[in-house]
Amino acid sequence: MKVSSTSPESSLSPAHGRATRLGLMRLFAVAGALAIGLFSVAMAMLLSRFLEDRMLERDAVVSRDFVQSISNVQQLGSVLPLGDVKRIGEEPRFTEFVAHMSALPDVLRVNIYGADRRVLWSSRPEMIGRVFGSNPELDEALAGQTVAHAEDGHDAPDKAEHMLLGARPRDYVENYVPVTVGQPARVVAVVELYRRPDALFDAIRSGQRLVAVGAAAGGVF
Repeated sequence: MKVSSTSPESSLSPAHGRATRLGLMRLFAVAGALAIGLFSVAMAMLLSRFLEDRMLERDAVVSRDFVQSISNVQQLGSVLPLGDVKRIGEEPRFTEFVAHMSALPDVLRVNIYGADRRVLWSSRPEMIGRVFGSNPELDEALAGQTVAHAEDGHDAPDKAEHMLLGARPRDYVENYVPVTVGQPARVVAVVELYRRPDALFDAIRSGQRLVAVGAAAGGVF
């Protein structure tokens, strides 16, 4: 009497093999779709953030060039060493400089800080002469860097110098512009501009929508 033996592989029917391959294909399709979706969302978020940061930085650089050119014309470097806030505020060259700053488009408020962090002038007179607490953006500007700062959320806490501003942090941009003199450049003041650049915000939102649509279309394709 003969005994026949069959291996596990030979016992699998062709239909079972096809079902296994089909299951693997479905699993690969789902995993691939998830991976593409996650990649598309991540790229859209990254590019949107990059676009916003670059456009805000470019806007701040334009403000910096304007502020510095006016400072050079008014010879602000010879006015600020007067030291006393009242004397500086009465100096005609400083007064004219302030008038130019206040005339900038989309400006909600202007603060001008001395190298000692004291407010030399503000469009809110009650702030003149005050020294506020920790402000990393002001510290960077005093170190010579132009800073464009926009809050990420509507519920972001206000800084002390935001008093009486009358706008939510997300509705405006803070530009910290160092005023320099001499070679090598030495920071003698910082102009803080609170601006609501609606045209810039619209351009940023349009660019972000384009990025989102492009990422979604690429992911679907």
